[in-house]
Amino acid sequence: MIAANGRAGGLYGVAPEAQLYGIKVMDRDGNGRISDVIRGIEWAMDNHIQVLNMSLGDRNYNAALEYATRKAHQKGMILVASAGNDGERSGLVDYPARFPWVISVGAVDQEMKRASFSSTRGPVDMMAPGVDIRSSWKSGYRTESGTSMSAAHVSGGAALVLSRHPELNGAKAESYLKRLNKRSRVRKGYGHGLLNLSPLSE
Repeated sequence: MIAANGRAGGLYGVAPEAQLYGIKVMDRDGNGRISDVIRGIEWAMDNHIQVLNMSLGDRNYNAALEYATRKAHQKGMILVASAGNDGERSGLVDYPARFPWVISVGAVDQEMKRASFSSTRGPVDMMAPGVDIRSSWKSGYRTESGTSMSAAHVSGGAALVLSRHPELNGAKAESYLKRLNKRSRVRKGYGHGLLNLSPLSE
């Protein structure tokens, strides 16, 4: 979804020329520890990663996670995280998406309406497709729904902005990405609006 290059008739990602690094911080069941997530962030900083996609979240605040994400942002990294899938039950945006220096992403369906599962209570910076998304998987392709899919779209968008405008640093590229979204019709609860990358192809 982020960097698939369409080989052998496969999918094209949002930024097919981007270099993608997989930083494993979860087990095969999608569970993990905050300490492992922090080590992943530190690895990304040490290896000069420009965009960090965090399709993960936790309802509980963690001071060490706050420090790690803030430090990564200060070093110029663009951080993107899924808002969460609590929908109307509690709706609170997860951490690390809730930190103000992390781009929090909610999900919309094919009609660009907010997905029923998408968390909204808290800072949602933008919305992106997250319902029935076909993406590359370790054994081929798989269709999934969730704000994790939405966050991946935005991470690809951030990579695309950096490739089109290499003169921009992390903070300026992040602001540019958000301004692109304002070209779309902003709805209440959509933050800066729907992910809109069409101007990059103009």
